[in-house]
Amino acid sequence: MWNDFVSLIYPRLCPGCKESLMKNEKCICTSCLTELTKTEDCKYHANSVSKLLWGRIKFDSAIALYSFTKESIIQKLMYALKYENKPNIGEILGVELGKEIFKSQRIKDIDMIIPVPLHKRKERVRGYNQSFFIAKGVSNVLKVPVNIEVLIKRNYKPSQTNKNRYNRWLNSNNTFLITKSNQMLKNKHILIVDDVITTGSTIENCVLALKNVKGLKISIATIAIS
Repeated sequence: MWNDFVSLIYPRLCPGCKESLMKNEKCICTSCLTELTKTEDCKYHANSVSKLLWGRIKFDSAIALYSFTKESIIQKLMYALKYENKPNIGEILGVELGKEIFKSQRIKDIDMIIPVPLHKRKERVRGYNQSFFIAKGVSNVLKVPVNIEVLIKRNYKPSQTNKNRYNRWLNSNNTFLITKSNQMLKNKHILIVDDVITTGSTIENCVLALKNVKGLKISIATIAIS
């Protein structure tokens, strides 16, 4: 009863459509989840993310679940995830990403999920790493552990929002570092998880930081591609 009273004064709103959430809905309404525009990346090897990264890094598979366009529902959800203290959005969308990966079977036999790290300073300001919550959602479906210690972001750089491809690459260049022994990753298949891929510079530099690990196979999954 108390929760119902609080909801009347402070209604829980879906960040995608600003409509009130039902009791059984968490963070995102069912309507918005249904209306999100999916890519067909899980069906094809030569998909949008792969084409963006080909010739830049070596990877096994790469996918994005949704198409990110201006004023779209997914843009509003990603904004709320990163800037409105709604980390659970990441976990919910991570579950959707995990379901798609499991259903398609294009990315198989994953040993470890690694979320793209935030610099500790930025994580303290935001309160969390949104990619970690996405990785948690994927992990819940695939039953694969998440590792947040093997890769860190060592340099604090300004936000990449509104930067072009070259400036994004400069901003991300040489910023990631392996903190554990290469033996931990040797001959493993890891899944790097992020929120939105735009130019691919962040993912590129994550993979380059791992390039000397013997036998390492890398796949990439993001919630959306811009």
